[in-house]
Amino acid sequence: YMALPAHFISDSASSEQYKTIVPSILMLSKEKGVKALAILYGIQGEGATAYAANLAISISQTGSSVVLIDANFKSPGVHKLFGIKRQPGLTDILMGNYEWDTAVMRITDLMLGEIKPHHLLSPPGLDNLYILTNGEKIENPSAFINSERMDKTLEALKNFFDFVIIDTSPILTNTDASMLTSKVDTAILLTEFGRLPRRTLLKMRSQLENMRVKLLGLVVNKTKKIESYKS
Repeated sequence: YMALPAHFISDSASSEQYKTIVPSILMLSKEKGVKALAILYGIQGEGATAYAANLAISISQTGSSVVLIDANFKSPGVHKLFGIKRQPGLTDILMGNYEWDTAVMRITDLMLGEIKPHHLLSPPGLDNLYILTNGEKIENPSAFINSERMDKTLEALKNFFDFVIIDTSPILTNTDASMLTSKVDTAILLTEFGRLPRRTLLKMRSQLENMRVKLLGLVVNKTKKIESYKS
């Protein structure tokens, strides 16, 4: 439960850290139609999955409908955070075995998982959160990411939900996230405090800008206070 403070300890300082960027996201949505946002990071273990989940929860608490997608094909973790099954999920949709509306999990599905139902219902907000887990393991995710079915799935989700939050693979060790950046409206670059040299962060940012990724900002994670600023 401690990995999801935005819901389970929503009045805490750790929860507020995730909420600070929400007004900017809501404003971008209203003014520029921003709906799909990816969480990008350098290497595994920087806390990106937890950040994506808490951000999705924080947005859902404003009354907006949010779908959280686990697109980390190498090391998916969203299903573990919420105590639910990994399948069906994104890969099952991309392989043509499911449609998105039958694979997306709702609060009623979460109630069948490991988290006790009364903990899900209070405080309110999770009824606006939907989850698309990663699904069955696939050997060549890049082929699926670049597929027409992926484009149609993301477009359908953007049309149905107010926001689409995507947890990705690390960009320094995997090309999956780089391919996904062309399919989102904006992205947050996340890094663990002290984990990567400044020159590496600047190189990552430069690469993303060369790919014309519209960065919402940089989040420094795993400090006493999450620091963020716009690019």
